[in-house]
Amino acid sequence: MSRVFAGVRGYRVVFIDLTPGQQFKPIFLEYRDTTNLQSISHCWNEQKGDWIDIAYVKTQPTSITPEKIKLSAAGDEVSIKEFARLLSSYRDDEITSGFDGAYFVAKEGGQYVVTGLSRDASILKAPPLRVKSIKSLDQSLCAASAAFDKSFNP
Repeated sequence: MSRVFAGVRGYRVVFIDLTPGQQFKPIFLEYRDTTNLQSISHCWNEQKGDWIDIAYVKTQPTSITPEKIKLSAAGDEVSIKEFARLLSSYRDDEITSGFDGAYFVAKEGGQYVVTGLSRDASILKAPPLRVKSIKSLDQSLCAASAAFDKSFNP
């Protein structure tokens, strides 16, 4: 799913919902459908990317297997480096120079956490979401996006 705003170059990402029953997938899809640049967190002003330009949610690249996702989300360093390599080398009609990163949403200790994993294997875990809402998800996505900035090349 792509969003286009004049003068904007946002991140190209894969969104991975690891919560039981993929509870955040519909919230993320609603976020992508309803949010505009005026209604998102001011946190995005501090990131190199203006927002999320392209997000693969419903379809994920076949090279990104469930096993690689689980090991990367669990912090396995070898898997993280392999996952980052897959992100940076991915190409299709919409993604011409790889993904900037991936977001993992998971339930940890009774709280929901968004983690950003960049194409250069940088990882940043955002503070836990206070509530399951579009606004809270936006703030966590923005915070986790800082992981993408080192290798971000608009």
